Amino acid sequence: MIQLSHDESTPPMTSDRTEYERTQKQRSLFRVLAKNLVRELREGGHHGHELLDFASEVLQAITDNGWDHPVDPGRMGPNGATAAPLPFRLITDDTGGHVIAGDRVVLRAAAEADGPALRRWGDDPLIQTSLIPIVLQYVLEHLGKARREKDRVEFIVCDRSSGQAIGLVSLHDIDPNVGQAELGKMIGEPAFRGKGAAHEAARLILHYGFETLALNRVYLRTLGGNLKNIRLNERIGFRFEGVLQQAAAYNGGTTDVVLMAMLASEFRMTHGG
Repeated sequence: MIQLSHDESTPPMTSDRTEYERTQKQRSLFRVLAKNLVRELREGGHHGHELLDFASEVLQAITDNGWDHPVDPGRMGPNGATAAPLPFRLITDDTGGHVIAGDRVVLRAAAEADGPALRRWGDDPLIQTSLIPIVLQYVLEHLGKARREKDRVEFIVCDRSSGQAIGLVSLHDIDPNVGQAELGKMIGEPAFRGKGAAHEAARLILHYGFETLALNRVYLRTLGGNLKNIRLNERIGFRFEGVLQQAAAYNGGTTDVVLMAMLASEFRMTHGG
């Protein structure tokens, strides 16, 4: 006879409800990550028994990287992200638009001259297998036009040292009644991927959203198989909220979509106000 543990049968009483919900969300995220990892291993020609060796290596990596060592909880934000100063300088340009400067990247409004780069990014197979092309297309259709929308802001991400346009970040579907918006982000230039540009650009626009636009919640959606993006979002401080099953078209079929979010209070705890 199979005995159910306490949290696998009925939810606990109110005093334990928050911890119960946190555990269930964590399990759902682990399930998504595991499912997609197994799929990648299988497609790579690996076999089931090899997962035992892989699990052993994961446990060893946890020990080697100090994940099992205690960390001062006073310096930790959501998902274990460590609080760090956030370089942020808000400038108003000649047109009255906002320019946001960080250490390595600068966020500015899109211009007609960005059209070729935006189209090139949109043709990138990596970008096409994400949810950002919808935002890209909107920006392309409105280049050079007067913009009065109050429900979205987009910025071109530029390398600070060279001024080169390298990506795009946005806050769209801004709902002032709820105080929330959806985040979109991408680094379109392959040479700048994996070097921290997306992390800094996301932090800058989140600071802008929470402090300048007075948002309370920012959420994002990402494909369940995009493990790299999920991990990046966790490092930024986003919390896993759920899985939308088979909610996006992908590779001739459908795939799951992971929903993650961050509150203003969580952002300030992790990155400073």
